[in-house]
Amino acid sequence: MAKCLSLGMNSEAVQRHRDHIGPRKRRNDSEGDSDAGRNVQSRGSSTHSSSDYPSPVVSTAIPMLTSPEMTFMDSGKSYALLRNGLGSNSSNICFEAQPSTSTPLTNYTTSIVSPNSAFTPIATPISNPQDPMFHLTQNPIYTKLNLPQNSPIPLLSEISKGYRKLCSLRKTTSRLRQEAGLMKLFDDDIELTEATYNDNVATIKSDLSLVSEMISDHFIPLGRFSVDSKWLLLRQFFPGFIGGERAVNSARMFPDKDDNRVIISGQHFVTLNNMAKFFDVPGCKKAPTDVAVIFEKTFTKLRKIVVNTVVDLQLNDDEVAGLFGLLFWSEAIEGLTPEEEVLRVQTRDALFEELYYACRCQVSNMEELGVRYGKICNLIPIIKRITLELSEDFSIVNLLNIFDIDTFLHKLLPNSF
Repeated sequence: MAKCLSLGMNSEAVQRHRDHIGPRKRRNDSEGDSDAGRNVQSRGSSTHSSSDYPSPVVSTAIPMLTSPEMTFMDSGKSYALLRNGLGSNSSNICFEAQPSTSTPLTNYTTSIVSPNSAFTPIATPISNPQDPMFHLTQNPIYTKLNLPQNSPIPLLSEISKGYRKLCSLRKTTSRLRQEAGLMKLFDDDIELTEATYNDNVATIKSDLSLVSEMISDHFIPLGRFSVDSKWLLLRQFFPGFIGGERAVNSARMFPDKDDNRVIISGQHFVTLNNMAKFFDVPGCKKAPTDVAVIFEKTFTKLRKIVVNTVVDLQLNDDEVAGLFGLLFWSEAIEGLTPEEEVLRVQTRDALFEELYYACRCQVSNMEELGVRYGKICNLIPIIKRITLELSEDFSIVNLLNIFDIDTFLHKLLPNSF
């Protein structure tokens, strides 16, 4: 003690009882290294206050990365996380199991997410989306609508079936309207020609009855709505459906992202840098170029934003059905009864889940799934906004009295001018 004081020790700074563990026996180096690892892990999972350990201590062992199997909960569902091999090149496979009371992943001390973090771990997407344990048939709306529960996406499957029927009926009615002979009914060759405004109106008039039949027969919950409510839903859906379907068909027919054509029917397209030809009809009271310049921006936006996004995503039939279904059910409509509004919301939520499943079947990892699902859902407000802009364009030409707008088309546009 005297030696310490002579060397300059401050006796008032001495702190007592700092060793909570007590004396330890000396061991060889290998045993000491092993104990050090155990002590670090023990401290990392202990309940000491932050004043005892000024900086966080992280466990050096993460069993989650080496364990061959672990079960955890996510959003009320149980998942088994399997590990294909060990090391940096190994991969996780997540299979959804039946609901259970297993301890959530966030309660594991080996979680790679801090307990105080604002983020919670989520399951990685399944590698085999056809695994029989993965299903969505627990949604009570399926029982409510008497839908068969042998498919994880019964609503999307029915919409897809109805859309295929719509395309078939279109082809038949189009060939009959041409009066080209009955043998043309079996001709699969389609010759696309550049359309005019009158071609567009004829297509829309023909489509209205076919689309109304499709939603009546294949948008299953609609059977529980009144006639007035069905008309309200059809009117808000039809313009967006026309725009969304034309974007999908344009992406499949003209996949080059630099292409400036947009499909408007199975036989016609419009060229964005030649919109004057589209409006060169008897109803045009001014130069077609004057009318074309008003609409060109909106058509270009449809091509550049919606069509090119669909080109990038390469939507399959189930995802297209999800887009159409959410365009129909996503928007609240004034005039629905409280019971109809509840059913609309339940149907919308079920479609979101089914579309999520359909996207899962198209990707191999969670990052791709989130981006793909987000981009498809983001198309819905974009399509609705473009439809409103098209209605605004018509209101401008109507105000300037430079173009005679078809009365039928005028009544179908949202926010009629």
